[in-house]
Amino acid sequence: SYSFCTLLLTTEQHTKMGHTCCDDSDSAVRPCDHNDWDDVRTRKGFKVLRCRICQGRWKIPSSYVRRCMPFLHDCCQEGEGCRLLHVRRRKTTIYERYEQFGNKVLKG
Repeated sequence: SYSFCTLLLTTEQHTKMGHTCCDDSDSAVRPCDHNDWDDVRTRKGFKVLRCRICQGRWKIPSSYVRRCMPFLHDCCQEGEGCRLLHVRRRKTTIYERYEQFGNKVLKG
């Protein structure tokens, strides 16, 4: 049920375009348009990524995570528009997230 379009489109975009590769409840659908991710965990062949901007969670097969290598070296010229994933080496701590998002972090 996974496809490459899953990596590029948000849930809203999937709905507008009538894509049937996955349903709206599928966590494989990209939760937002941001491209700033923490690698939260890897389990049973899946990665869970968390957006640093909006805290959206995204569960995708590990083999679908195509990281931007220039981003890892702080030299990606594409920025937010990069088609590859900007996954940070160090994820934000619960304390850092609480400072930024307050009690919303504790609720979900």
